[in-house]
Amino acid sequence: MKKSFYFISILTCIIISSFCYGNRTIEVGKKVPDWLLEGEEKDYRMTSWPNKLVIFNYIDPRCKDQNIRVVGALRDAIVNGKLSINIWQAVLVVNCDTVWYPRFIIRNRAKEKLTEAPELKALLLYDYHGDIDKKWTHRDTKNSSCLMIIDKDGVCRAIHRGAMSKNQVEAFISLAAEIQKEPENYSLLGDIKDGKS
Repeated sequence: MKKSFYFISILTCIIISSFCYGNRTIEVGKKVPDWLLEGEEKDYRMTSWPNKLVIFNYIDPRCKDQNIRVVGALRDAIVNGKLSINIWQAVLVVNCDTVWYPRFIIRNRAKEKLTEAPELKALLLYDYHGDIDKKWTHRDTKNSSCLMIIDKDGVCRAIHRGAMSKNQVEAFISLAAEIQKEPENYSLLGDIKDGKS
């Protein structure tokens, strides 16, 4: 009897915790959870960028260069006026839980990479415990990288896990440009003429 009670209690705890804290998938069309992430000078939440569209790049340091093509394409789209830095906030989040390096090494390497595309005016954040990867995604354990487009209401409009092909990069940038043109987003440009920042 005592063993049965103990077994049922443990089983109940496991079931309840899986509902409350289990893995959930970020899906297109659904609101992105409001994470709290550490930045260089302060902590940020997903709600820290009101009235901004967000390009969210979740980086696995083991695969840090796999989507360098996307960063270059985003930089080019901003320089060429296809995307406006006044509407978009680039957010780069490093999943520090996938490597054993000390924090200062991770920070220094990430800052070095960020200097390669200053036009993005990207915000660099750190997920030291891999919370986003552990709690909100179902990804390959060898690669936790992920790119998302998040609208100003916090809804995921596009998501891509892992490396992108050249065609996928072009489609991602085109989708970002289309989202920017939507009336509720284009009004964020204010006095900017010809769609250029």
